[in-house]
Formats: sequence, structure tokens, C-alpha cells
Amino acid sequence: MKMLPAAAEEDIVSFGAAITEIQECIGDYFAGAQGGSPFTSPDVAAVLATLDREGAWGIGQSSWGPTGFAFSATPAEADRLAGIAQRHPRGQGLDIRVCAGFNMVTPLKHMSPFDVNMALDAGFDAVVTYTNVTLDEVTGLVQDAIFSRPPKVGARTGMFFGGKNASLALDMLAKAKAALVPPFGISLFADPGGSFTTAAAMVACIEKTLRDKKRRDLKGAKFAVFGATGVLGFAVAAIAALEGADVTLVGYDGIRRVAESAGEIKTRFGADVQAADGSDEGKKTAIIAAAEVIACCGRAGVRVLTRTQLEAASGLLVAADANAVPPSGIEGLEAMANGVELTTHGALGIGPLAVGNIKYKTESGLFGRMISAAKPVQIGIHDAFVLARELNG
Repeated sequence: MKMLPAAAEEDIVSFGAAITEIQECIGDYFAGAQGGSPFTSPDVAAVLATLDREGAWGIGQSSWGPTGFAFSATPAEADRLAGIAQRHPRGQGLDIRVCAGFNMVTPLKHMSPFDVNMALDAGFDAVVTYTNVTLDEVTGLVQDAIFSRPPKVGARTGMFFGGKNASLALDMLAKAKAALVPPFGISLFADPGGSFTTAAAMVACIEKTLRDKKRRDLKGAKFAVFGATGVLGFAVAAIAALEGADVTLVGYDGIRRVAESAGEIKTRFGADVQAADGSDEGKKTAIIAAAEVIACCGRAGVRVLTRTQLEAASGLLVAADANAVPPSGIEGLEAMANGVELTTHGALGIGPLAVGNIKYKTESGLFGRMISAAKPVQIGIHDAFVLARELNG
């Protein structure tokens, strides 16, 4: 009965003592099945005994072992104890880590392998995925996570919301924030389909090209988003509109769905976005002719805009494509292009790999921010753009 009250009171001394007491009781009970020891591995037992003497707040064994664990009050103290363990004569053959665990949630059947790899490469030591999660289940998952650690180390727990639906991911993030019970907390990050970080990178690349090569600001630019019914188009439109661009969502199947998306952007972000019917080539050509900036966010391997349509747009300044799978979304635009001439009128093109370079750094950087945070952080679409803009110079 000491462990939970100690966690609630941020009393790591009592919390650690309770954990150690539980380990002793369970370890003694199962010692007969573990060679007469409370621990399966003699080496782990020896290292943990030293860490206990060196000031670890609680030691124990995970299930049947051989993995052992020790708690510390701060990341710096954890690093000190890890160094002691690594230098221990019995620790030479052990894999010793200061662990930052990560929970990844998706409403889909599978969590994105891309996002899992990004999280691991950024420095998380372990990733646990939760699939087919409904909005109503988010509260339970968050509260199960926050009560597992004392509030002072809550920042070492993170939860990520993926999927392919921007609205649902934003709702899950909001649900998670509402589920927090101060002083308990964890870090939260939403990036469905990688769309928030990709959109942030795309808008940051467009903004830089406009500023450096066209002496224009993003604010006030006539900005058309093709592929606007998808999660990436929604996120690009929201970021660009929040930065003051005059944004139009173009619907390949008519105006109804993009009008609904425009209404949702207004409701969620307070930004005005227009909707346009781009259901045939003539309508698309007219929209392109009126645009100064184009963001092509269509599906992979689908040609959306032709060279002829772009050449007819004498006022076009910049066009960016997110599609890295041939054929390109924008005809004639190379994947690595970064502000290169695209039309005879001087429009400049930004290819998907140029965008992807900033996207990769942005997502990795945001994961890194969660890992290094002293207090829990909450990361949304605006945070992604702020970092992408910084990274892009």
C-alpha cells in the first residue's frame, strides 16, 4: 500500500523502497525456481546490489528475468548509475541502458513502420504499439501510462498518435490532454501518417524559396492545395492559412469534401480556407492559372499536374510536390529539386526528397525533444512547423 501513495506524492524514496520490498517478497517466493536466488541472473543480481548501495531508488527483476531494473530521480543520476553498472566486473557482458520508453497509438490495423523506425533512431530504447485503438480508449491508455511512474519522471514516458486521419489524430491528442491528472503527466505527439511533419517541411521549403528567390512572403500568397482531400493536404492548408496565405483546397472529385475540410480548418484553427472544384482538367487549369503557389499532395504514383498546365500559369512562383513514387505528381519536377526553374515563366519547383529531408529532421527532432525534456511536452501541428522553419534556415 506504499507504492501508489508514494507515486502520487512524488516521493521517490518511499516509491523505490516499496518496489524493492515487492521484489524481495516475490524473489524469495520464486527463488526455488531461480537457482535459490531472488534473481535469475547472478550477474544482474551483483550489479543491482551495487546500484542499490550507490543510491538507486528501488531495484528489481522484470517478470522471470533476466532483465533487471533500477530507478533514479533524475536523468543525470540515471546516467551516473548506468556508468557504475557498465564498469562493474559482473556487468561487462550485460546490455545496460538508461531507458526511455515510447507508446505509439493508431486507429489502424498496423502502426507505421516508418514512424516506429524514426522513434527508435531518434533515441527511444523501446517502442510499444497499440493498434485498432478507438477514441474512447485513449483516456484509459493515457491514465494507465501516467500512473506507472512518479510525476517527477513523467517526461520519460511518451505517447504518439498516428493513423491516416488528421481529425481523429487531433481528437486523440485532445482526449489525451484531457485525461492527464496533475501532477502526473506524459509527453504527447500527434503526426498521423507523418502528415504534420511533412506538411510543416513542405510549407517551410515553400516559404524559404519565396523569400530567398522571389522576395515574397508567404503571407497573402495565393496558395492552391491539390490532393486536398487527404491527410497531408489538410495539414498543408492549415499551416499555410495560419501563416497568412490565401489558401484554396482543390477537390479532384468535386467541391463537397474539400468544403467540409475547409470548414473543419476554420473550426479547429480559426483560419479561413477556400474550396474549389478541380474535378476536370479545365477546372484544374483555371485554378493553376490563378495561383502563385501550388502544393501537390496527391497519392503516391499519381500524376496530378501537367507541364502544359503549369506553363499556362504565368503568375506561378513556386510549386512543391510530396509524391516520391513515379510518376511524379508534377510533370517535369525532379525529386531532388530545391528551388530550380520549372517553367519558362520562372516558376520554381521543390521536389519530394527536398521536402523529405526537412521532414525527416523535423520528426526526428521532435522525438528528440520528447526524450530530452525535463518536463512533459505536448507537440502538435504548429510545433512541427516552428521546428521545420528553424531547420530550413
